[in-house]
Amino acid sequence: MAVANNIWEGMMIDDSIVSQLLDCFKTVYGLKLDSPADLLQAQQNLLEHIMGLGRRLENKLFAQAGTGYQGAIVEKDGKRFRFVGNRRTAVHGLFGMITYKRAYYVCEQKGHESWIPLDEKLGIDKEHTPGLQYILSGFTAREVYQGSLEWFHQIFRPDGKDLVSMRKALDMDYGAAKLAAVPVGESPISRRFQLLL
Repeated sequence: MAVANNIWEGMMIDDSIVSQLLDCFKTVYGLKLDSPADLLQAQQNLLEHIMGLGRRLENKLFAQAGTGYQGAIVEKDGKRFRFVGNRRTAVHGLFGMITYKRAYYVCEQKGHESWIPLDEKLGIDKEHTPGLQYILSGFTAREVYQGSLEWFHQIFRPDGKDLVSMRKALDMDYGAAKLAAVPVGESPISRRFQLLL
């Protein structure tokens, strides 16, 4: 399926929803457009507002994924894993922290290896999502780490919440080597992310 030139094309976004979002934005930030400085401030506020909305949507998206529960006892790679319970965790998403519950399994054999099916299915290797890993690796490939991290925070964390540490950024860059091996356009990450770079 080709990616639409217009990001909204083909989406079921009613103008009334956009109007409601604008009303909400004006209630929180106000709206004054009397000068270039006012416009800049309004755009910065809009970015913060959209990122906050993105954070909430990411959390709802994870809630839709379920917990990854596979049953009380599961055979995997020749080992038996026992369900221990659903555990709450948090990961860095594209727009901020995502908190969700996931099924946690422990191997019945010596060593008590653990297994988290939902993280495995979604490609959550460390404490970040593949989307965040992909975008941040694009930033770090273009500039020295501290500068790229500052740019990332200005764009994706305008409210200053849920900042990504330099150590996590370096871990993500290392993990992005797997994604870099996939030719552009064939990546499992949405082509819309590629348009942001």
